Amino acid sequence: MASAAQTAAASKKNKKKGKKFVALPSLESCEAQLPWKLAFTQRLGRHAVAKTNLPAGSLVLREAAVGSVVLEQCAAFVCHSCLQELPDSDQPAHTAVVDCKASQFHRFCDRACQREFMASRPAWVARVYATQLQELAGIADSNIHSLGTGSRNQEIAVGLFPALSMLNHSCSPNCCFQATGKEMAVRTTRDVKAGEQLCVSYINLFEMRPVRQRQLLATKFFRCQCERCAQPLPQSTDRFLEGVQCSARGCRGLLLAQDPGGEDHTPWKCDTCAVEVPAVNAEGTGPQNIVNKATIIWQRNMAVMQHQGHAMAKAMFEDLLKEFDRPGKLQRLHMVLFDSLVPLMNCCRAAGDTAGAISYLSKVTAAMEELHVTPNSPELANYLTLHGMLLADRANGAPAAFKARLKKQAKETLARAAAMRKICLGPEHPATLDALDKIRQV
Repeated sequence: MASAAQTAAASKKNKKKGKKFVALPSLESCEAQLPWKLAFTQRLGRHAVAKTNLPAGSLVLREAAVGSVVLEQCAAFVCHSCLQELPDSDQPAHTAVVDCKASQFHRFCDRACQREFMASRPAWVARVYATQLQELAGIADSNIHSLGTGSRNQEIAVGLFPALSMLNHSCSPNCCFQATGKEMAVRTTRDVKAGEQLCVSYINLFEMRPVRQRQLLATKFFRCQCERCAQPLPQSTDRFLEGVQCSARGCRGLLLAQDPGGEDHTPWKCDTCAVEVPAVNAEGTGPQNIVNKATIIWQRNMAVMQHQGHAMAKAMFEDLLKEFDRPGKLQRLHMVLFDSLVPLMNCCRAAGDTAGAISYLSKVTAAMEELHVTPNSPELANYLTLHGMLLADRANGAPAAFKARLKKQAKETLARAAAMRKICLGPEHPATLDALDKIRQV
């Protein structure tokens, strides 16, 4: 008969081994200077935890990419070494051909950037097996972060940041990251308590929960279990992005899918009166019918704007809002309605309708602040900056009776944008200084 000690040892041996904590070598030498430390749990894996209380705007990490590559569509206007936008000049950018089967051209700011780039290509690059490349490509693809450039609001490159990768994703993050060239800076967007996990977001946060889950599963290979995703839908901010207005008499609640992203045969339930209704019906008036119809119309409108111009698309987007932003239809912050506001703002700007653009842009910023998915985000700061600039433009051509009021609104809006950028980007970031400069110009 086995002894108690033998039984315990056998039981321990047969237990499934959990993940082991492995320290990140590049962090060991500098962890003492960081305001956070690495921790490990079976549920969260390796993650970052604040060592002390961190006020909003605290710099928690500044890291240079250990590897980066310019995206093909941006190769002509970005330096392939420092990732800065090539200067507008009559002088051609320095160009080099790197020896490889594709004979790919690389462009640089100057000879110094060219020499640095060529020196960074060690001999072992040519001796990596195809199977190793395939494995490394899969690892890199799920760990890369986008890099942007200042004057172009677009992704221009991707890079690997080992320390940044220690910060887990959350759909309600307390940190954000922003790149300048090859360097990534991470700052807190709200006050963080000691012992609290530091999180960033890998995706667009103004999306419905099923969409976010699919994106993360497809690109990062995990199913998000953050606080926002784990919260029951009737108590979550997500209900505003997904809900359909309840049509029961006297009820002001929202019909919500009980199996979001699931089959259409699952009934929807009101978060207020608890009535259940079929997701779809023959008349096309079920909540899923309404969402599907609105989504199809939105997709059609976007295609029209791309191929047939802003004027036609503007009327179509306005019709979409009239049809679905009313009782018995979509909740006023529903994703389809929210995603129609920026296209409408762009349509108004293309038509020279500054007042219309301001109206739609104010709805965008109001919705983002009401949803309060993440405070002090770079995205909201960008919209506020544009809002302030449009108000200033309108003031320039306004009658004297309205000019002073519009200028005051422009300065107040730009001041909010500058304060927000000071937190999420830092006080010395070019975008923060630009917002302050715009205030002085009003």
